[in-house]
Amino acid sequence: MTDKEFNVNDISINDLDKIAEIWLETLPYNIKAIIGKKIIINYINEIFESSICLKKGIYKFNKLHGFVFFGNDEDIIKKLFLQNFTYIIFCFLKDLLKLKFKKMSCYVDVSIYLIVSFLKKRKAENSSELLIIAVSKNKQNNNLGSILITESLKDNYFAKIDKISVVTLKSAKENINFYEKNNFKIIDNIYGRVLLELSF
Repeated sequence: MTDKEFNVNDISINDLDKIAEIWLETLPYNIKAIIGKKIIINYINEIFESSICLKKGIYKFNKLHGFVFFGNDEDIIKKLFLQNFTYIIFCFLKDLLKLKFKKMSCYVDVSIYLIVSFLKKRKAENSSELLIIAVSKNKQNNNLGSILITESLKDNYFAKIDKISVVTLKSAKENINFYEKNNFKIIDNIYGRVLLELSF
């Protein structure tokens, strides 16, 4: 590690608010961040309730500075959408009435992406997804994201996993470079996004 005072551990539900804070601070145009903190909290709760998700955080003096989640997003997203449908529509209409065009374009973009990716469905057995990774803005560029991935891969969770996939925006060159630096390979392009995989 770049700093011996940082360590990677399982995340506790007690870190829920800090996770949401880091998420909103570092990923403002992630669709869940656009909808709002309530959706992020509900999503994280679903992650914690799932027995097939791995949740790791990077800490310094017991303070969370970043996190990574691995698992299967499809079931979580379906449940989240069904349970929060009215709230999501309300947020969409509110942004529409306020003429928040950047947010509106994100809603449309994500909707089209979900349809296209569903049609190109390629879920493989013995695989997992890197659902989200984020590091506090004031701790970025310290290699903490790579440390999070490297240390997480040592977990027994990956004993029967052959492949990890992750999706990022094609325009987010720094994200693509980050994943490639951590041995992920680009395998497909899906509606303005890049699918990368790490095989064991």
